[in-house]
Amino acid sequence: MDNNKDIEMTEQNVQDNTTETQASKPEGENENLTAEEMLAQVTAQNQELMNELAKMRKASDKNASEAADWKKKYRSTLDAQTKASEEAAEKKAAEETRVASLERKVKIYEGTSKHLKMGWTAELAEKGATALADGDMDTYMELQSQATAQAIEAEKAKWLKSRPDINAGTGTDTDPFILGFKSEMKKY
Repeated sequence: MDNNKDIEMTEQNVQDNTTETQASKPEGENENLTAEEMLAQVTAQNQELMNELAKMRKASDKNASEAADWKKKYRSTLDAQTKASEEAAEKKAAEETRVASLERKVKIYEGTSKHLKMGWTAELAEKGATALADGDMDTYMELQSQATAQAIEAEKAKWLKSRPDINAGTGTDTDPFILGFKSEMKKY
């Protein structure tokens, strides 16, 4: 009995969602649009997004210039000692940022060389080292599995190449087993 109620409620939800979807489509929208019409729609949407991006950039530039103006006004009201201490703090912060950036680059370089020694391809090694430097373990584990799969394929190809050719069913009676088998069969 409860299952029937659940089914009826699910059917009602599907009908409601279908009605909402149909209501949300603009009037006159045809589901059978040609490729040119779809391209025109995508182009129009892209243009709208580009206009919105331009507005955001303009607002960002305006905010940055206003912040710079306020900073100048604020600094003009400070005494020399306070200005010097703030400038020193800014220089220290900039230096720390630069050092952190350089340390990250060194980690990536060292990680790349270690991964290359482990047999990774150059592209995977660089991506893996970058993922480790950024602390992105999900990406690193995915790259690890790709590198392992590539190594297995390479070893498999190397092993297959080292194997001798298989001579099965050549049709000649020169195989010692076959010759021995035939000679034993003659006895019976």
